[in-house]
Amino acid sequence: MTESAPENNATAPDASATQQPAAETPPWGDDFNAEKAWNLVQNLRSDKEKLAAREVLTDDAKAKLAEYDALVEASKTDAERRDDQIKQLQESAAKIPTLEQENLRLKVAIEKGLPADLIGRLQGDTAEALAADADTLLSLIGTQAVSETRTPKPNPAQGASASASPQGQVSKELLAQMTPEQINAARKEGRLNHLLGINS
Repeated sequence: MTESAPENNATAPDASATQQPAAETPPWGDDFNAEKAWNLVQNLRSDKEKLAAREVLTDDAKAKLAEYDALVEASKTDAERRDDQIKQLQESAAKIPTLEQENLRLKVAIEKGLPADLIGRLQGDTAEALAADADTLLSLIGTQAVSETRTPKPNPAQGASASASPQGQVSKELLAQMTPEQINAARKEGRLNHLLGINS
């Protein structure tokens, strides 16, 4: 009997070694049935084939769906068209105050006889403010020089006596703004005589 005891002790470690892997449960659980799983996979494959072979929409349903899609697209286009028109109207409405202000500036400049190159310098929100600014600009450049830029004076050498002196001498400020052609014409008309020191 003493000999059988060591054999039991020798088998005990082998039993515990086999019990450790058995203690871990498989991921599919203890109640896994391979036959049921196989049947389920087969049924799923069959259903997939049936669904793939079946036509989801009939021709009539496809036509109605296409008609619906066309109506939806047409309504989107109309809505987008309306949105574009509204946007254009809003942009035009936003430009109205700017255009009105520019129109007022031009009106005041014409009434005051302001040269075209100074119109952009006019400042003011009302006709009165623009008129006051135009008066200031005119006083800076000289009203006589401004009137010369608006309407040309008749040439005294044409039909008048040669002794008549030309009126409307060009100021230094206006001379700085004139082109070479304008300067030459003013010289021929005698409007630079004062600047040139010619007394006639």
